[in-house]
Amino acid sequence: MNAKRNYELSYKHGDLLVFFASLIEKLRELGKAKNKTGSFQPVSILLADDDEDDRDLFEEAISRIDPVITVETAENGTELVAMMKKGKQPAIVFLDLNMPGKTGKECLELIRRHKDWKKIPVIIYSTSANKKDIQDTYSGGANLYLLKPTTFPELIELIRKAFSFDWEQQYRLPQHDFVLSNSI
Repeated sequence: MNAKRNYELSYKHGDLLVFFASLIEKLRELGKAKNKTGSFQPVSILLADDDEDDRDLFEEAISRIDPVITVETAENGTELVAMMKKGKQPAIVFLDLNMPGKTGKECLELIRRHKDWKKIPVIIYSTSANKKDIQDTYSGGANLYLLKPTTFPELIELIRKAFSFDWEQQYRLPQHDFVLSNSI
């Protein structure tokens, strides 16, 4: 898969199914254990969001995209950091910005500074369209900024788009394409 290719959802139905099957396979590859046997481990995503409804919707969207992908959630940034310190090494971290305890920006800074975590793709997952928040997280090393949509189908579509990038190559979008939203 070309690391710099941005896929649009304009494929014919059959092409789209083939395309998403290849994306799911890529995520499964990210989840393979790095041991002698190369045995398969489920792909793990870590979501930090203080809103219980948003966490539940996110988990439901992921289960509809691919039930093999597991989502572990943290209610705030402090809990997220504690989980990661206990050995949680997700394929991707989704971070809300405005959380009690450690904010999303503070978590992003910690993740990018930590030797074992700095290569984990981080997607900001927020309702904030504030230009300063977007600029700060881009400068802080986030891979993508996903604006929370207003409908469940839009959420599924945006997560699928986020999965379309080659995170294995630490692909980072240019700043003008950093924000992913159904309204932009």
